[in-house]
Amino acid sequence: MKKRRNLLCFVLALVAAVLLCCGLAACADEGDFVPTERNGIKVTFELEGAKYRNSERAVREYFTYPEGAPHKIVPLEALGGNKSKPVYPKHRLRGWFKTREVLADGTVVYSDEWNFDTDVVEGDSLVLYAKWVRAFTYTVTYLDDAGEPHDVKELIMEDDKLRDGTAVFTPLVQSDFAAAYDGHTVDCELGEDGTVQVKYYSDKACTTRWDFSASHPGNPDDPDHSTTDVPVYVRFNKGVYTYAATAKDLVAASAATNKGGIWLLKDIDMSSYKGTLVDGSAGAFYGFRNAGGLRGNGFTVSGIILEVASDNNSLIYDTAQGWDKVLLVSLFDGLENGSIEDVTIEDLSITLSTTNSRISEVHVSPFLGRAKNTKVSNVTVTGTCVLERLPSAIRNDESKIIQATQPFYADRASTFDNVTVTVEIRKNF
Repeated sequence: MKKRRNLLCFVLALVAAVLLCCGLAACADEGDFVPTERNGIKVTFELEGAKYRNSERAVREYFTYPEGAPHKIVPLEALGGNKSKPVYPKHRLRGWFKTREVLADGTVVYSDEWNFDTDVVEGDSLVLYAKWVRAFTYTVTYLDDAGEPHDVKELIMEDDKLRDGTAVFTPLVQSDFAAAYDGHTVDCELGEDGTVQVKYYSDKACTTRWDFSASHPGNPDDPDHSTTDVPVYVRFNKGVYTYAATAKDLVAASAATNKGGIWLLKDIDMSSYKGTLVDGSAGAFYGFRNAGGLRGNGFTVSGIILEVASDNNSLIYDTAQGWDKVLLVSLFDGLENGSIEDVTIEDLSITLSTTNSRISEVHVSPFLGRAKNTKVSNVTVTGTCVLERLPSAIRNDESKIIQATQPFYADRASTFDNVTVTVEIRKNF
């Protein structure tokens, strides 16, 4: 009786297994496959030096299909989940290939790459070979304005993409960093080809520029050392800036300064442009009146020409300063939470011409009129400011024309370091 019961249990289990397999095949949609044990189409994955589940032996998988379905397969790494992927330390899997050839010098060449999206198995079996390439890793670290790491971007180069057989760092472009650090701008310069290029450094202090001719220290002939992580650094600066390398760039950037400041990439001659500073009229340099700042990077802006007019809306009413209907004449009307650094402004030309009788006083500070929580450092300004035409009440009482080289108002949070303003103010009336 016991033997019969065991035999019955075995038969029932066998029937259940058959029904399960049939159910899997029947439930599969057209085009799907069902991996099975030693049944159907056999696909052999040759690992070529890698390990799969701690074994270096070739892996065989069997696939069955619903009637009429195309015989497509998936790569080995997609079959077993993250814990069952083929692994070859310090290498990357480039793909699976149908043909493997060993040349006379021992070089292994792979060809006929299998396209898992479109290729189908024609016969009862298929052999695929894994192609592995050595990887060389660079880690690009973003340093914030305090010099602290903010983020890291890993760049992996493969041995068949190397320059002259060595892994030479390929720079990222400025757009790759556009959203990398909110409220900051990556440190850039103008390349020889006229494009904006990110500055790269080999040290965290960002004092030594990266040598783009230097090869990766890893030895391609020694896989155990071929993927040494090489650190590369880029620096971010607090503030959102628009890059400017030409007069046209600077004009556009000054008009967009409500979105941030201006970052100079080279010396710029502005003598071909003429801007009008009058409320409601967005002339070439209208945006400079309340710019977010100017990062000069040691460059010079020359030949700025400003023609200043006035209507009622341009007059300033500030009871805290005792200003009532004051006309302020400045390249930068006022800055708040901004900065002007490391720049020379030369041959500045400002001309004031207005007959607005509502003006009570004219305040002339050719460079900067007012500053709140603003940093100004390493700035030199030279040029002329000509008062060409003024209403009679102002012309007849020159005490109403107040001149200054420094801002008329600067709060305690504002700082000025190494700032020289030499602008001749002339009256032509």
